[in-house]
Amino acid sequence: MVLPPRRIFFGFLIRLGQDHRVFRSFGGRRSRTWSTMIRTRNAIEMSNQKMKNASI
Repeated sequence: MVLPPRRIFFGFLIRLGQDHRVFRSFGGRRSRTWSTMIRTRNAIEMSNQKMKNASI
């Protein structure tokens, strides 16, 4: 498995508003799980916002 360059990976996390220092302490195996969790949470937040906008 080839991981993307660290700079790109951390840039992606920072763009999501995460503190990359927290993620640096996790191993490469766990970072995939973290990014999945973040993506899921962002999707939930976006759908919640759409619901709010629709109700207005």
